[in-house]
Amino acid sequence: MVAWLKTEHGLSHAHANHVAKRASAAAAPQSVDDLVARLFEGGKTELRPLYDRLAGELLTFEPDVELALKKANVSIHRRRQFALLQPSTRTRLDLGLILARPPGGWLEAAGSFNAMFSHRVKLARPG
Repeated sequence: MVAWLKTEHGLSHAHANHVAKRASAAAAPQSVDDLVARLFEGGKTELRPLYDRLAGELLTFEPDVELALKKANVSIHRRRQFALLQPSTRTRLDLGLILARPPGGWLEAAGSFNAMFSHRVKLARPG
């Protein structure tokens, strides 16, 4: 790849090497554990047990519930997305929900959290 980038695109060896390394890393398959671990980097590691518990509970709802790991959050869907888990701060995991009913009680309006969701629950600990 380095030789090709140098001859076909005129990149210097250093630039070609950098591009090749980045392309190879991006193409390498990652395990689900790696993707989840990346969500909780940077001081958010204490939220991981809460995420594990919630993810486990969500997967027991119906057999077709799926978790789709993204760069900054986890999308939860059946036929379409109905929720989202996101480690928003070092101390809070947000659960976004798409619901038809008005917010109330521990369900607050999503506000500026994410325009796709109607409600948000701020979670700080498993209890």
